[in-house]
Amino acid sequence: MTGGNTGIGAAICPAAGRAGANAVDDYMCNDAAAHEVGEQVRQAGGNAIAVKTDVLRPAEVKKLVTTAVGAFGRIDVVVNNAGIVTGKNILDSDEGDFNAVIGTNLKGPYFGCKYAAEQFIVQGCTAADPGVVINISSVHEFWPMPGNNAYCVAKGGCGCWPETPVWNSVVSGCGWSILPRVLVIPPSTSRLRQTR
Repeated sequence: MTGGNTGIGAAICPAAGRAGANAVDDYMCNDAAAHEVGEQVRQAGGNAIAVKTDVLRPAEVKKLVTTAVGAFGRIDVVVNNAGIVTGKNILDSDEGDFNAVIGTNLKGPYFGCKYAAEQFIVQGCTAADPGVVINISSVHEFWPMPGNNAYCVAKGGCGCWPETPVWNSVVSGCGWSILPRVLVIPPSTSRLRQTR
């Protein structure tokens, strides 16, 4: 679970524990919050570790997968949830703003899928026993949000690339699946809806 110490991620991790799963809580900052989420997972019946990871760096994402496998032996589900928003429109943002948003919200999930897929292949995942990647998206992948251009571009990419022919061929051949559009329904509900 990337971005597991706040918001959506902090809600999903304990839910995984209630289902009897182990959780790897990736976070970028706030050690105390990450460890609190881990404790909630344990209280719910699972086990958890917190791993500080910068999803902007593919090598760190790969290390996150390796750490998860080292702790629990395998990976069954990867949730690409980490995300940021700057609140800047195209005229006010600079290259650094753009790179931070695209890197966290699109590049991070892309490489999260890549390294998860590699691990699923090692595990021998099949259609009967698949690995699953869930990309947490937003209604703003298709509904523009004024003042957050880069965020909308990143979420649009997250919703689109798993459906391209190359990804579909990889998915069909390796016994794993990508759920590209888990959307948070605005404005104040915590329900998640799978649209595809």
